[in-house]
Amino acid sequence: MILKMVDVEYKYKERNKLILKNINIEFEKGKVYVITGKSGSGKSVLLGIISGLDDCTNGNIIYKNKDLKTINRDVYRNSCIGAIFKYYNLLSNGTVLDNILLPMSINKEKEQNKRELIDDILKIVGFDKSKLNIKVDNLSEEEKKKIYIAKALSNNPDLIISDDIIENCDEKEEQTIIDIFIELAHKYNKCVIVATNSYKFASYADELWGMSNGKLMYIKSR
Repeated sequence: MILKMVDVEYKYKERNKLILKNINIEFEKGKVYVITGKSGSGKSVLLGIISGLDDCTNGNIIYKNKDLKTINRDVYRNSCIGAIFKYYNLLSNGTVLDNILLPMSINKEKEQNKRELIDDILKIVGFDKSKLNIKVDNLSEEEKKKIYIAKALSNNPDLIISDDIIENCDEKEEQTIIDIFIELAHKYNKCVIVATNSYKFASYADELWGMSNGKLMYIKSR
């Protein structure tokens, strides 16, 4: 078990209504977890709390047997989590290399290690190394999604979290992204947590969960 949520609840400070209700789930390395649910069901809020972007109102989140409240939040976000959220993950005016290097710079990765890690990451996501100095704005949508993932991998995290980056993908792009996430879990022993309503992605999940009105429900395992 790498991360565990125990009786987690969340509500916005200005409201009394609970957005997340009594969430209990354990995550393990080497597995893909898919969370489905309608817009507004609480999926993105759940991923945001797991990512350390906000604190739960009640309950506990345990990461590697330590309560998340006791862990330095910047260290957790920059070293333990690779988060892929729609629309605001990339420096659009920066190059591909700029985007991948940014998290490494925060973590003060050594120069030699950076070069080796970048090569490894680009192989994993299937991105052409000759395009490293191209601005992100000039990439295709599929290439941008690969860089979303590459950037999330640049700090070599245990947890990869994605808020539906396969939305609006065509069938080929969708399968490419799914294959990358499956490989990250099954070959590289990452814990991959994806919020999506893709039926195809759901069929690949090691564990499938559903969210409705702030409640998380187990559906099935492979």
